[in-house]
Amino acid sequence: MEWVISTINDGELCNTGIEHAPHDSVWLNESVVMPFEIDEQNQGVLRLTTPKLDPSITTDVETYENLAQLLGVAISNRRAKAALMERVKELTCMYRIAHISAEPNVELDDMLQEMVELLPVALQYPNLATARITLGQDSFCSAGFEIGPHRLFAKVVGRGEIRGEVEVFYRETNSHSFDDVQLLMEDPFLGEEQHLVVGVARELNSIVEHKQAEEEKLQLQEQVRRS
Repeated sequence: MEWVISTINDGELCNTGIEHAPHDSVWLNESVVMPFEIDEQNQGVLRLTTPKLDPSITTDVETYENLAQLLGVAISNRRAKAALMERVKELTCMYRIAHISAEPNVELDDMLQEMVELLPVALQYPNLATARITLGQDSFCSAGFEIGPHRLFAKVVGRGEIRGEVEVFYRETNSHSFDDVQLLMEDPFLGEEQHLVVGVARELNSIVEHKQAEEEKLQLQEQVRRS
C-alpha cells in the first residue's frame, strides 16, 4: 500500500479516460486519487495505491475520502498554528528590541549588536538566516553572517536623510533539507517579516534620535555651565 500526498492546482486532477470512483475521487489502475481542500486558495490530493482496493465498494472509498478531508483540516490547522508561531516570534523580537533601547547607560554600538542578533531567530527559517545593521560607516552583523541570494531590507531614515539600513538574508546552501526545498518553492520572506524589518528600522531611528537628543542636551548644559 502506498500513500502519496501532494498539492494541486484547479483543473489538474481529472484526465480523459480514467475511471471515477464515488464522489470526487479518481480511479486509475490500482490507485485511487482523492482531492481535498486545505483552504480557499489551496488544495491537495491523496493517492492510495493497493491491489486490494475495489472502486466498486462505495463504503471503502468513502472511508478514504473522509480521511482525505480530515487530512485537509489537519494541514490547515497546522498552517494556522505555524503562522501564529511566526507572529509570536516577530512580536517577541520587537519587544526585546524595545527593552534593549530602554536600558540606561548602554552604548549605541552595544545596543545595535544585541539588536542584530535577534533578527535571524525571528524569521521563518532561522537556521538559514543572517542579519546586518548598518549605521553610517559602521556595520553590525549577526553570528556567522553571510550575504545570501535572498535579501530583505529597510532603510533607516531620519531628519530627511538615510542613516543606514537593516538587512536580513537567507544564505545559499547545497543541502536538501526541508527548509531549503521550501525556499525554492515559495517566496522566502513573509509579509509579516517585511513589516518586522521596517519596524526595526523605525525603532533604530528612534534610538538614534534619542541618543542625539541626549548629546545635544549635554552640550547645551556644558555651554551654560561655561557661560
